[in-house]
Amino acid sequence: MQTLISKIQYDNFEPGEFVEVKERSYEEVITLIEAYPWNKQREHFAVSLTNPSITIEGKNNDYFKISLYYNGKYVIYYLEDNGTLFTKSFEQLESIHEYVKAYFEKNNVDTTGFKKTNNSLSKIIFNFRTQDFVYTFSYNNRFKLFSYFYMFIGGILGLFILQAPTTIIGFPILTLYNHYKYSKNKILIISKANPIFYFGDLDNPKPYNKNDIVQIFSNNRYRDNGTKLKIIFNNNEIIEFSLLLLAPADLEYTKFHECSIIKNS
Repeated sequence: MQTLISKIQYDNFEPGEFVEVKERSYEEVITLIEAYPWNKQREHFAVSLTNPSITIEGKNNDYFKISLYYNGKYVIYYLEDNGTLFTKSFEQLESIHEYVKAYFEKNNVDTTGFKKTNNSLSKIIFNFRTQDFVYTFSYNNRFKLFSYFYMFIGGILGLFILQAPTTIIGFPILTLYNHYKYSKNKILIISKANPIFYFGDLDNPKPYNKNDIVQIFSNNRYRDNGTKLKIIFNNNEIIEFSLLLLAPADLEYTKFHECSIIKNS
């Protein structure tokens, strides 16, 4: 029987975050399912597509996910490559084994008795596909710079109307430039549950451990490189990066959700 990529999510993971990603046989996946701490993971979960689960990647760009469900049940999420999502709940985990076996043998799922929903694939695929969590200015944050630019231009026009001093008008422009200068050659690799993250130059980022963080400062002032993040570690090392690399919402509620954050504005 063939092998397929399988992977694990736990209750504190973010969408697209998985561990133990590797090729496994049917027998190895069954062993993985039986060894997974389902009962413990059920303590603080809410039903969603990103949940305590085991996901199998199919040969046809489809995904087979086994997850927790309401009232002590389990559920299969089967996502086809066109965005059609099928779901079926089960009282007993063992009842899912035959579907896993059929998936390995036939590369698809008999969806008789499943509930069907049609979705935009782009809206839900990130719950199944492994993400790399790489953040760079050039990769996905240029739109933020343009947003700042238009915001600052609007602010400058308003200041002209108010006949503000040129030194005040220059602050937004300086901030915009500092955002670009401070972010253009940096890379940040970070996910929610993994305590290890990487930050530094594009070609040589350095590893850091969230458990070594003493304090985080979120700075929203115009001066001193603009909006940025300062992290202080227990060895007194300090790193700073612009929030062009990481949105404030990701910072507070996802990536550093268990760390103490002090906001300066």
